[in-house]
Amino acid sequence: MGLLRFPLVSFATFFLPLLFPHDSAAANPEILYSFSAGDGYPLGVIAGSPGVLYGTTCNGGTSDSGLVYSLTAPQGGSGSPWTKSVLYSFMGASDGACPNTLALGAGGVLYGTTAVDNQTTSLTAFSLTPPQSAGNPWTFTLLFTFTEDEGSAIGLATGPDGVLYITTRFGGTGGVGSVMSLTPPSAPSGPWTMTVLHTFVFTEYGAYLDSGVIVGPGGELYGTAQNGGITGCPVCGIVYELFPPTSPGGNWPFKILYSMTPEASFPVGVAMGKGGVLYGVADEGGRACPDCASVFSLTPPATPGGAWIETIFYTFSEGDFNNSFYPLTIGPGGVLYGTANVPGVSQTCCGIVYSLTPPATGSSGGWTETTMHDFAGAPSDGSQPNSALIFGKGGILFGTTGTGGTYNLGTVYGLKP
Repeated sequence: MGLLRFPLVSFATFFLPLLFPHDSAAANPEILYSFSAGDGYPLGVIAGSPGVLYGTTCNGGTSDSGLVYSLTAPQGGSGSPWTKSVLYSFMGASDGACPNTLALGAGGVLYGTTAVDNQTTSLTAFSLTPPQSAGNPWTFTLLFTFTEDEGSAIGLATGPDGVLYITTRFGGTGGVGSVMSLTPPSAPSGPWTMTVLHTFVFTEYGAYLDSGVIVGPGGELYGTAQNGGITGCPVCGIVYELFPPTSPGGNWPFKILYSMTPEASFPVGVAMGKGGVLYGVADEGGRACPDCASVFSLTPPATPGGAWIETIFYTFSEGDFNNSFYPLTIGPGGVLYGTANVPGVSQTCCGIVYSLTPPATGSSGGWTETTMHDFAGAPSDGSQPNSALIFGKGGILFGTTGTGGTYNLGTVYGLKP
């Protein structure tokens, strides 16, 4: 789960009335696109220029090896069809197959990874450069082909100077995950440089990554591992930080910021809020419900080198939802937004979009959880949300579902809280 980890890109204000012209329509998602046979399986979206989304599918395309596509907002307002364009159809050869991460770089260039290369069973990294003239094809460039033991990518983030940071669930010397960087060439058309920043081992120091890293203001990387831990629960997971080297080419120091406990275990990524506070979801734990997911924060220490302070501020009321939650997105006012493959208020089959609102300043109350949408799985709705949300300027959230829609093959949806 959680294959795609996308940067937040703002939308221009004029785009909002096109998608949601009336407040009364804001209560339910608008299905922007229903996937059909030949499209493949949707794996999340990112935002590009105003009114444009980009996404990937596993399978689909001319060789059934996956697509990178764009969706362009309609000119006729809400209810009009969005326009889907295939930017690249993978051949399943040296270019790879099943593109499963995507990020937006400078100049509108898209960067991504594939799950496998059918010739070497390894993942690849690629770029897609937009055409100089509208209507011309995008330019595909194979940036790097990884070896088989480097695992399967589950996250991609862009950093300073165009560096790409890739996390893998399996791979590395320990076979349980790694964090790697791809540095662009110093001269045009030169090779990209791959560097393993950290490889995990199946001990208390972390194993089995399930999300990508986020890049901090100083270039530091923050992420989670679903196993590991040094405080009495070696399988509860960790939140970690990788520090940039003090000199070019040096090692990236690794530090466990927090070892999870049975009250909040199996974390699925973090998001950074005001003051450097990290927020995340743990798939299991909870004081009142051991099998329930918990939402936690980690507050940086007051003095360098001190301990980060964990706070579990919300626990979901239903249990046995293992591996069902996706990383959080932070909106205005510190409101958290998320998706999960759990029964909602109506106890239906098909997943929810939820928000968590912090207590008012000076209030002694707790965070307020709201189920924003309870997916029904009908042709007019999506089913089984399968990605984190992206948050556009003006309050629109976008995401994908793995099933549902007109053909029951997945959707891209938009929702205004």
